[in-house]
Amino acid sequence: MFRRKKDTFDVEETKCVFGEFVKEYVITSRDVYDPDSFMDAAKETVINLLENNRQTKVKLILKCMMERTEIKTGEVIVKDAAFHSEQEVNLEGTDIDEMYMKMKDRVIESLTVFQKAQSGWRFRSIVSLNVLRLNINL
Repeated sequence: MFRRKKDTFDVEETKCVFGEFVKEYVITSRDVYDPDSFMDAAKETVINLLENNRQTKVKLILKCMMERTEIKTGEVIVKDAAFHSEQEVNLEGTDIDEMYMKMKDRVIESLTVFQKAQSGWRFRSIVSLNVLRLNINL
């Protein structure tokens, strides 16, 4: 029996207009994932990032491509959409695993609400999982 090799993800730190106060880290997806399984697969990568960035506020943003078919014309419309977690405080004593799961659940809930409320939008693909990190002064 073979175990599936864990996926590893590259993290790209992007430039931010607020300098050192705010950083954004981008984890690019591969086409084989739905939102829930991608966030599960990227969990270890995000947790490692958060462990090295304490005394911060963090937020997850799952960027996806959504699609719907125009009933009258049959045209497929594609749209970028971003689904956010709430902002969480990441201190030395924070249980990062628990915090990640709370943020992930909020992102998936946001996606579900969007699909139910926005008449006909379906998930197409994941673009990235972005981690926003804000330094805090305590």
